[in-house]
Amino acid sequence: MKASQGGAIFIQESEINKKNTDAPGKYKIADSSFTSCRAVTGGAIYADNPIFLTIERTEFNQNKALRYDQSSYKGALGTGAGGAIYYKCDAIY
Repeated sequence: MKASQGGAIFIQESEINKKNTDAPGKYKIADSSFTSCRAVTGGAIYADNPIFLTIERTEFNQNKALRYDQSSYKGALGTGAGGAIYYKCDAIY
């Protein structure tokens, strides 16, 4: 699988969408396997600001963050980020 962000899974959540009633398990990946996924950011999973992301009993094999010039996506030359998982959190405490 190949994408610009999150070769297999893309999660994006804004602060506005988060609720006081959100609980663990909102985003749960379990008993899974991600193999040979590729993306510029987050070879297998791209998680942008999710609340309660849980990953358990999951294998990541040969996933890769691509250089910009290795992908079919136009952009400046540069290295990718997050070979298996790219996680970004916007919360300020």
